[in-house]
Amino acid sequence: METFVLERRMFGLALMLSSLALGLTFPQNSSGAPNGELSRQAGSAKKVQHSLRMRQVHFMRGEQIVLMCPKALKLISKAQGYKVVAKAPTWEVIGYRDDDKVLCRMSMDEFIRHSGPRSGRLPDSFKVVGERKIGPLKVKEYRQGAHEVWLAAESKIPQAVYDILSAYNKCGLLSSIIIRVVSEDEVESVKLGVRKKEMQPVIMIDTKNAEMVPYKDSDYELPRGYREVFGWEKFMVSTKSRDSAFEIFSEMGLGEKFGKQGK
Repeated sequence: METFVLERRMFGLALMLSSLALGLTFPQNSSGAPNGELSRQAGSAKKVQHSLRMRQVHFMRGEQIVLMCPKALKLISKAQGYKVVAKAPTWEVIGYRDDDKVLCRMSMDEFIRHSGPRSGRLPDSFKVVGERKIGPLKVKEYRQGAHEVWLAAESKIPQAVYDILSAYNKCGLLSSIIIRVVSEDEVESVKLGVRKKEMQPVIMIDTKNAEMVPYKDSDYELPRGYREVFGWEKFMVSTKSRDSAFEIFSEMGLGEKFGKQGK
């Protein structure tokens, strides 16, 4: 996942997220169990009525689809063409490509460790500046200067889903859904014919829409007969893309140094 490691200075302040609870319309949890217990109960839930489907834009990955329910999570990278699925009760994280017919698996703990250290608290300097609805989601907007964090959460979603999603997005441990993150980055601009460095807001994650859709087992099914690979990077980039990159490196005289390593 090195391709998508985010610069810490860009996420440092804005992505130290806390545990917040707001509310969706999933079936109620009559046991009153906390999120940790829900992660163990999810596999035996009698019936799941709906999934939450979000279309997001990630500043490095491009468009991605997030699909979640009390017993499963699915992530679809529209730009890179891979998919990631995790399901109760084990929450093993499996990524796969339909074009190359390969998959890679990690335990949830391995996946979270692989994402690197993350903070779990939104600083007190972030203040609530507004609330809004995005589809079925009740969203709270937090701001500190040019930094913005929009969060929504659902107590019926098990903590395992939040843990995997936050690890995937390289952000803080949280019990919330990331809706929007804006942080500052140093960019080069030209003013009055003079190049200078200045800080400008950058939209890192933005949710374009969210909706509740009928739950289908098929949405979270894993492919059969795919070849297993043992490097997370092996399925994130297609063979076709690696071959194209190798051709470019070769034309630049760098094929031996760079091109073959990714094949």
